[in-house]
Amino acid sequence: MKSLPTKPSEPPSSLNSEELSKRWARETKRLVKTLLGKALFAGHHPAYPVSIKWVKMDPDEWGDASLKNFKSGMTFVIRLNRDLLGPHPHSRDLALFVFIHELAHCLAWAANDEAEESRTRVHGDHGAIWSAEHGALWESLLE
Repeated sequence: MKSLPTKPSEPPSSLNSEELSKRWARETKRLVKTLLGKALFAGHHPAYPVSIKWVKMDPDEWGDASLKNFKSGMTFVIRLNRDLLGPHPHSRDLALFVFIHELAHCLAWAANDEAEESRTRVHGDHGAIWSAEHGALWESLLE
């Protein structure tokens, strides 16, 4: 498989800073969607479809994952902090790191809300199942 770039393509010098920011954000979003596709192709299938949203969050929040019931059915919603789209040398790597972390939550989700709540009460948000899924994602996606 083709390896994924972790840095944006070299921008032409004719782009101003606003255009560079937009290009960087577009490439980061594309890379995150590509990682989701690679995860599905590699056999990491969550119980429900996954939707990725880039939203404004507090500076100390990077992302979260939740299960929502929409008219179209149950969907995992991964929310990522929009600030991770900024043209900073490490923002793309951090966006990928946070996305993989949140996708592992979706993959580790228990069969129902009561089971998930019980397991979380005993093991916390990052128990053995989440850890196994997280490690498997890293191995599949970024080896």
